[in-house]
Amino acid sequence: MKSVRVMAVVAPLQWLVPLHPGLRAEGLADPVIVSATRGEQQLRDTVLAASVIGRQEIERLQAPTLVDLLQGQPGVEIGRNGGPGSVSSIFLRGQSSKSVALFIDDVRVQVDQGGTPRMLDIPPNQIERIEILRGNMGAIHGEAATGGVIHVYTRSGDAASGASGSASVGSRGTTDLAVGLRLGESDRRIGVSVQRFETAGYSAIDPGWPGVNPDRDGFRRTSVFAHAQGRIGEGLSLGVQANAIRGRVDYDEYGYDYTNFPDIRLKSSLATHRGTSRSEDLTVYTRAEITPAWSSRLGFTRSNLENADFKDGALLPRQGTSAGSQTSVQWTSHYLLGPGRVAFGVEGSKGAFRSDTTTYNRELHAYYTGYSARLGLFDTQINLRRDAIEARSSEASVKTSATTWLIGLAYRPCESLRIGSLVSTSFRAPGTLELFNPFYGNPTLQPEDHRGFDLSLRHTSTLGTLGLTRFASKTRNAINYGPAAAGFRFLNLEEVGNHGYELSLAGSQAGWNYTFSAVWQDPRDLQSDQRLLRRARAHATIDLRKTVGEVSLAARLIASGNRADYDQNDRITTNPGFAVLHLFAAQPLGARWTARVRVENSFDKTYALANGYPAPPRGVYFSVHYQPGS
Repeated sequence: MKSVRVMAVVAPLQWLVPLHPGLRAEGLADPVIVSATRGEQQLRDTVLAASVIGRQEIERLQAPTLVDLLQGQPGVEIGRNGGPGSVSSIFLRGQSSKSVALFIDDVRVQVDQGGTPRMLDIPPNQIERIEILRGNMGAIHGEAATGGVIHVYTRSGDAASGASGSASVGSRGTTDLAVGLRLGESDRRIGVSVQRFETAGYSAIDPGWPGVNPDRDGFRRTSVFAHAQGRIGEGLSLGVQANAIRGRVDYDEYGYDYTNFPDIRLKSSLATHRGTSRSEDLTVYTRAEITPAWSSRLGFTRSNLENADFKDGALLPRQGTSAGSQTSVQWTSHYLLGPGRVAFGVEGSKGAFRSDTTTYNRELHAYYTGYSARLGLFDTQINLRRDAIEARSSEASVKTSATTWLIGLAYRPCESLRIGSLVSTSFRAPGTLELFNPFYGNPTLQPEDHRGFDLSLRHTSTLGTLGLTRFASKTRNAINYGPAAAGFRFLNLEEVGNHGYELSLAGSQAGWNYTFSAVWQDPRDLQSDQRLLRRARAHATIDLRKTVGEVSLAARLIASGNRADYDQNDRITTNPGFAVLHLFAAQPLGARWTARVRVENSFDKTYALANGYPAPPRGVYFSVHYQPGS
């Protein structure tokens, strides 16, 4: 009933400005998106709730990490234990990180023993674009794509040939150096880039919390990315992608003593804590144009990840190290059929994760198909997928399988107005730690079962493109950590639900480009009627951009309501809302050189993305960039 009242109020607003068929706001591109149907289409043609962060925006924002790039995107909330490089969570449509699928160059990243995808800190200068799908996407991208999908595409040799580089310095001893080389011809291309980021940081935890060392907690990251592709036959190409990332982050803890794990106790300590990470990915793939209507891609990927945690320079005695490896294969095909396109394929992966002396294994097999088309005044999309997962420890094995589906339909009475609806399902299999941990695992856990619904309206006028989406989702058999009465172990305890509205506006007036997005939601544990932790009832972002002469100016305001969270005594408290402003400027220094300035948290607001862990204070950063000519 609420949705009917809101639509009745909002829908008439579209008629306050004249309709202009096919009109698009000046200076605002309509990007291509791949992940919505596993094939290229214009963003405005997809029936899904989606957004794209393009290379131009990545360069403008000059964000130090992938997490910083994602903050402020529609439907995305961030939890982070300090500054760049610290432990981070992504909440998409109110769902936890365990229910968000993360892909890098068409390959799903490995999940840890708890089911959380490894938040690989890809340097933003290595990213070509990011595609974000919001809502249940299990029928397209598989298990645990409940809140949605984040798909990162790294830069390849497609860009202009030649050398590139950038250098940045700024607050808190921050430096960022990157160099790259790309060579491209009609039938082959190659690219390689190296980046080094370092910051001295600040105290990661509020010094008022017990046992906190008030020293600075810095972050350092070194990365190498390489890509090569060449034609090896008529309509057939072979490619290789490889990357290696090394990270080191200092962090704080408020007095946890791991000596007698699992009997962790609180004590006063001014210890120093440091975490190190290393990861490598190698992908070999082929692309084939089998017929003019049929194209295909086959890829093999090997991934490795290692983490270690140190206290006062010594490796933590228990759970101080972890390592994972994954081998995966993906075969995807596209076939033009009538007015649309069929996508179909198979996926498989084998992963192993070792924590201390315990090893967990996870194996996945899946096959899927989907069809998308424009049929007269209607845009349609149908997807169907089957996933089978086996989780194993040295003592037990649990198999889970599910079939998920998605049906989307959008109606265009004219090119400037579109009304759409989407119904979808997804699931999440229990993580190996949730099943087999010797202290709190539960091998009888059932998979989570999700249902989702979207109703959307999009209208284009002289003001720009206005979008409104009503969304709702519900999770049955939600997996949560049980109370003392349940023996402090994971259980299928409750139902979790979320419903709300997403509003967006993108346009151009009087030389100003603007985008606005806002979310009103109610992510809640339906059994206890408690709001889910670290999720706000409302959050919004405003972007303004204008070019004055040769100088490009921009501002981004990110605002969020309060969030429930834990305090230093592990009791539920309220983390206050915030509004933070970032400013940007860019000045060309010739045909290939550009100077940029970024002022982060311009008014030096004190706020936290996780209670007790302050977000970065005001910082000023200067950079110079060199790009090859076209």
